[in-house]
Amino acid sequence: MHANRFSTVLGEGSRAIKVTLTCLNIATAATLILLLIWHTRRLVQQRQAFEDALYAEKERLAWQASHDWLTGLANRRAFEARLQSELDNVAAGPLGLILLDLDEFKSVNDGCGHLAGDRLLCQISTLLQRDRRPHDMVARLGGDEFGLILPQCSPFDAMDLAEQLRRSLELFSFAWDDRCFAVTASIGVACIADRNITLEDAMRRADAACYRAKEKGRNRVQVDRGRPDVVVVAPRPREAVAARG
Repeated sequence: MHANRFSTVLGEGSRAIKVTLTCLNIATAATLILLLIWHTRRLVQQRQAFEDALYAEKERLAWQASHDWLTGLANRRAFEARLQSELDNVAAGPLGLILLDLDEFKSVNDGCGHLAGDRLLCQISTLLQRDRRPHDMVARLGGDEFGLILPQCSPFDAMDLAEQLRRSLELFSFAWDDRCFAVTASIGVACIADRNITLEDAMRRADAACYRAKEKGRNRVQVDRGRPDVVVVAPRPREAVAARG
């Protein structure tokens, strides 16, 4: 018994073509169309998944290129890029630049091991982010050195924030196993209002102020406004507390 046939003529005259379809032809064609639709959707989904994974990988690599792997803060590369951008826009308002170096970090790192040192750096990073203004940038520049960029910040406000950071660190204690360490920092502040200053000069001024803070006894803020020896004196540095009984 023959399958049902459906015939039609396409075209006219000598170009007319007779097309005959059977139920079997139609069922097969419908199945092929459904398979084609399914396969196309699968390819679209696979392509979307690939593009999503590629985007996520690009984001991950971009984050790694601009952030410190340990603390999650911006790294030196991102810090200097932001600083250059702010220096280019310094006409909009004065800029504060803070460089902060932990005092006696080596005693924790050497006495308790690198894992303890890493934990301390992470806790300090959290503290610095807590005390900053929303639009300020905090970065780990390397080792136990941190930097803050304070856009549109007056010299008085920059000094006030630096002193606030110093006090917060002075009140902070780092505990590891049965030992407790006092934490202080030497802080250098550069107040910048000159649009012609270079990134290197800005960093040099803040770094020199930080170095002078260490020379003058640590646990203090040293301010460089382009004039030498402008100092905010802080209390004497605390020593590491001996192991708790």
